[in-house]
Amino acid sequence: MTPKVVLEPSNPLELKNRIELETVWMDTTCLKANIHHPVDWLLLRDGTRTLIKAIKLIRKHGLKHHMQNPESFLTAINQLCMAMTHQGRKKDSKKKRKTTFRKMKRLCKTVEGHAHRHRDMLEVRWEQTDWTQGQAQDVIRRINGILKQLPKAIEQANERIIGERQVLSKDKI
Repeated sequence: MTPKVVLEPSNPLELKNRIELETVWMDTTCLKANIHHPVDWLLLRDGTRTLIKAIKLIRKHGLKHHMQNPESFLTAINQLCMAMTHQGRKKDSKKKRKTTFRKMKRLCKTVEGHAHRHRDMLEVRWEQTDWTQGQAQDVIRRINGILKQLPKAIEQANERIIGERQVLSKDKI
């Protein structure tokens, strides 16, 4: 007959040291982060995506300005990014990359204009939404952050892709 082990209420797992179960500790050095190398045209894609998400949010809450379906801009920027990726080192790749970048730049300028109009409309008519003034200000702040950086990102990409000039590290976004 084996003796029965009776667990003490203060140490039911028979651990050497007591543990606190309310706090979780983890090693984040092995955590896979959702980041990418900041390629110029990917900065434009990220800016476009963020602006379109903000526009969709504003439109969802009842403030609409005449524009085509916001999803079409996401589709277009994704297609242009794939085209840019697949240019590789083929014959005439520089020329094709420049052409693709110019299309991407036009798309970014269009989205930038829509973002300006939606932001301005939200600033004036936020009471017509179900948001508090603070919530509306958060969306406006998010849009302003991207609108502030987008021209610099376009200029940087233009210098490197069209002008084929190196941008100093201190001047990069």
